[in-house]
Amino acid sequence: MTARISRTQVDEGRFALAICVGLVLAVVLVYAGTANHEFVHWDDDIYVFDNARVVGGLDADGVGWAFTSTHAANWHPLTWISHMVDVELFGLEPGGHHLVNVALHALNAVLLFAALRMMTGTLWPPALVAALFALHPLRVESVAWVAERKDLLSGLFWMTTLLAYAWYCKRTGPARYLVVVASLALGLMSKPMLVTLPLVLLLLDGWPLGRLAGGPAGRVAFDRPRSVSFLIVEKLPLLLLSAVSSWLTGVAQKSGGAIGSLEALPFADRLANALTAYVAYLTKTIAPLGLACLYPHPALVGQTNWIGAAIAGLLLLVITAAAIFLWKRAPYVTVGWLWYVGTLVPVIGLFQVGIQSMADRYAYVPLIGVYIVVAGVGATLVSARPSLRKPAAAVAGIVLLGLAAGTWLQVRTWSDSRALFERALSVTSNNYRMHNNLGNVYLRAGEVERASGEFEAALEIKPDYATARNNLGKVWVRRNDMTRAAQQFARAVELEPDYAKAHYNLAQVLGQMGRVDEALQHLRTAVELDPGLPNAHNALGVRLEANGDLDGARRHYERAIAIKPDFSEAHNNLGILLARQGDLQGAAASFERALQADPNNPGARDNLQRVRGMLRR
Repeated sequence: MTARISRTQVDEGRFALAICVGLVLAVVLVYAGTANHEFVHWDDDIYVFDNARVVGGLDADGVGWAFTSTHAANWHPLTWISHMVDVELFGLEPGGHHLVNVALHALNAVLLFAALRMMTGTLWPPALVAALFALHPLRVESVAWVAERKDLLSGLFWMTTLLAYAWYCKRTGPARYLVVVASLALGLMSKPMLVTLPLVLLLLDGWPLGRLAGGPAGRVAFDRPRSVSFLIVEKLPLLLLSAVSSWLTGVAQKSGGAIGSLEALPFADRLANALTAYVAYLTKTIAPLGLACLYPHPALVGQTNWIGAAIAGLLLLVITAAAIFLWKRAPYVTVGWLWYVGTLVPVIGLFQVGIQSMADRYAYVPLIGVYIVVAGVGATLVSARPSLRKPAAAVAGIVLLGLAAGTWLQVRTWSDSRALFERALSVTSNNYRMHNNLGNVYLRAGEVERASGEFEAALEIKPDYATARNNLGKVWVRRNDMTRAAQQFARAVELEPDYAKAHYNLAQVLGQMGRVDEALQHLRTAVELDPGLPNAHNALGVRLEANGDLDGARRHYERAIAIKPDFSEAHNNLGILLARQGDLQGAAASFERALQADPNNPGARDNLQRVRGMLRR
């Protein structure tokens, strides 16, 4: 017999389709402005426009690099490949890169709605969760920031894993389980944020899937009730994937120097900040004000709020106890709250990465748990008192409109680097990193005095900030005062002996001052500390060539070109060296590549003409 579809099911299907279309349109409307945004000098350079591997587009070498590299202190090959695909499609026009982010976020909202609808068998609570996820201003950092593509990709596979798992639970079997495993693996290759997802699936077994023996029953017919031990064993392959991803992430972050030491940031300070951050995310969920791309860690400037941390810790304990107590009566509260608390653990700062106390992007997935609680409470109230249906819908509509407006305004702060950093400084305090970044914006624009003021402001907050010292040295170079520039670069090296760029800058200044032996030593140190610095390799090649070490010079020119294939100056220098060695054909080819990379390189043009003239003789 053929199953008959009721009119109610048809109507719900139409509503579901309308909700999906509405989610996509809403996301597109609030984020449309990103099409005109620039790349920002806040990791977009590292991930896209100043990354030679990504700029080269998608090819076999690039894919191999993506799977083997720990560049930017992360292992996320799918994220690198995604950026390479964007370059193939849009080049370095930022609008296309931004719109891909917008499309991914819209898709994530739709998939979240579909997954929750499949699991709960309801329509409007999942729609509210998805709408809050789609439109909340805390999503802006993940969507409007090209470098946060990893958030969106990992979010995509988080949602597909939820869908695959619900599909598997309807009729368990190896083939369906492999789809769950594959989806989780793809997500972990986008960003390790999914390491907690197996535990979230365990929560969902209890509610709304109703797979836990003795737990709340689900509304939809899923797998028969199972014991806790069975459900845990079932997750072991997924937990193994999470463990491998965690290990790879630890290796990548340690190799990149991203994880702070206990000496630099004691565990007590980390714990205090973590407790405070849990409450701060909730506060910004309720009132999304003062959003910034960086909230500096208070302990780094000696301002840990111990009393605030104690109060936050007590509040978290009370809420957690209440959520567990409500397991039988309101399981959505338990699941939603534990989703929030658990998924934030990897990024809450107990293992500190970077100098932030918290970050809007870290809440991309965790706050879904809070939205589940909100939607569940609303549905329960409306179910108990149907007369509240229209007022509840009106309140939800007003809230969503307000969030959409806030998101639209917040999107504008990501239009370019200056707007982004100025915004951060206007809503945070002691933000030495943002003073430094804004100083770099001014320096690139030729506003030397304003740049100097920002670097000095950063040093007033944190006198041992080597990056600001290095940048202040650049200011003195612009002022043509090499003595003071050398003093600042030397101080940066003293503060941070492993600071390769400061060694390079110091070498350049020392060379101009005639202190060539010291310059050579600092260049050697720079390339030893960071073999990926093309400018340092090129400068070292020049010094070695001047000292008569032509083979050594050639190795470093070629290394600079390997790192940065469009490095016009290095191609030109290699051409000069090859001409000196009598390889005129090789020299001509190098000068041609130099002009392809920079048609306005007059030295390469003149050198090519000379070599061609010699070849015609």
